[in-house]
Amino acid sequence: MLNEGIRPNRAAILNVMACVSRENQADEVCRVVVANGLDLDRSIQTAAMQMYARCRRIDVARGFFDKISDKDLVVLGIHD
Repeated sequence: MLNEGIRPNRAAILNVMACVSRENQADEVCRVVVANGLDLDRSIQTAAMQMYARCRRIDVARGFFDKISDKDLVVLGIHD
């Protein structure tokens, strides 16, 4: 997708995040998220938190949790 010059949208990013379980992949997805201005989307922040938890990077997941200003039941109930 990126090689073809197509910018990923919110739905594409959320689907990719649901599949990632390796830290290097998670880091790359987050770079794409920031580059495309999607880093302030709460659904993406929540998915990033869950993605890093799957990668066993609880410290990074906690960082995303702390950045979410308006936590709802979905954010508070994340677990794998």
